[in-house]
Amino acid sequence: MIAGAAGILFFAFRDVAYRREIWWQFEFDAQASRSLRAILGASIFAIGISLWQLLRAAPGRVKPPTALDLERASEIIRAQDRGAAMLALMADKSLLFSTSGNSFLMYAKRGRSWVALFDPVGPYNEWPELIWRLVELADEHGGRAAFYQIPPESLPLYLDAGLRVVKVGEEALIDLESFDLEGPERYGLRQALKRGEREGLTFEILSPAAIGQRQAVLSAISERWLMSRHAAERRFSVAAFEPRFIAAQSTALVCRGGEPIAFVTFMTTDLHIQATIGLMRQVPNAPACTMEFLFTRLALELKALEFKSLSLGMAPLAGIARAPLSSKWHHLAGLLWEHGRSIYNFQGLRIFKNKFRPTWEPRYLAASGAFGPFLSIADVAALASGLGRGSSAA
Repeated sequence: MIAGAAGILFFAFRDVAYRREIWWQFEFDAQASRSLRAILGASIFAIGISLWQLLRAAPGRVKPPTALDLERASEIIRAQDRGAAMLALMADKSLLFSTSGNSFLMYAKRGRSWVALFDPVGPYNEWPELIWRLVELADEHGGRAAFYQIPPESLPLYLDAGLRVVKVGEEALIDLESFDLEGPERYGLRQALKRGEREGLTFEILSPAAIGQRQAVLSAISERWLMSRHAAERRFSVAAFEPRFIAAQSTALVCRGGEPIAFVTFMTTDLHIQATIGLMRQVPNAPACTMEFLFTRLALELKALEFKSLSLGMAPLAGIARAPLSSKWHHLAGLLWEHGRSIYNFQGLRIFKNKFRPTWEPRYLAASGAFGPFLSIADVAALASGLGRGSSAA
């Protein structure tokens, strides 16, 4: 661009004899002088940017997890209580193991953002090591470390690492020990079950062993759902229809007249303490009450199996209040919550989950750098939409 601009300059003023005095002519009609000074300024600016890019640290490359890494991660996940940690088995995130090998951190890279999902998985006393290692890894490559969907009780660990924190939403947790269909606040759920029964809906839970035989049916439902919404699979912080990942989950299936019309996968561990909703799909012509019927029956079944809680996942931007003295992020998040329906149905998602009267727990993003949280949020959105995870080694 600089060479092209210089060529145009010399062509336009080819009749002007070059003299050093031209640089110092400051007149209204001294076009050649102004053009020379502009080219010089642009050249200095371009050289400065080029040197900065050449001298800054290499952005770094991340490696996808190997089959052995996924096997090690699976053993760690099943020995703890957070079902959402099963998202590590989607193989779309890199894994960083502790020195002892008893815990790990799942993360992905986009641009200069090294984004970890959730807290580290494994013994709590090893979490600080993994947090600092990711911060140092990002810094070595001139990037920023970020940790997405952090619960409030873990915030001291990230604040001690010098990270800035912003709220990104709230997670819906159903207390299964107290969950029932009694009382006026559960009227809508009772009606959903009755409407489902009138529609001829039936419910069953498929074990991981039985999913292999129904994989083609589940895949067909998923494809019809994606086509009806003109959408692509989302990733990173949400589950996607990956055959190996689906086969490792339990699945709740709803049929009408013997024909499967909807399913929900849920992630659990061997401790049977918390279950987390993974993938939810239904055919376009399913009855309006299908998902409420499915979630209500699933909650009742998990309660009978003595699970303690069921996570419905996070509602992005929920619970971020705007006030005159709120930060710029709170005002931006509030505007997206109110007017961002064309981007994502933020309010509709919370309204649906709120039908089950869950407890809403805040979730945060912690990132390094003054503008790290804002830049990282944009990269998290890109990762979740499936736009890529950055450079990865072969």
